[in-house]
Amino acid sequence: MFVERSHRKRGIAKLLLDLADQEFSQRKLQYAILHSTSAGRPVYETAGWHPTSEMAKVIE
Repeated sequence: MFVERSHRKRGIAKLLLDLADQEFSQRKLQYAILHSTSAGRPVYETAGWHPTSEMAKVIE
């Protein structure tokens, strides 16, 4: 998810996360993972998400 800087602080991210939570409930999901930038992390944490440790490697 990305909200353009000019549209931030209007509750758009919270609305999208609330809609995602509703969809998770409807589908009876019990676990979800997302990848976050450091800038986005506070938004997700406020919505109840918790950090995990992940690693990646490009294979050439």
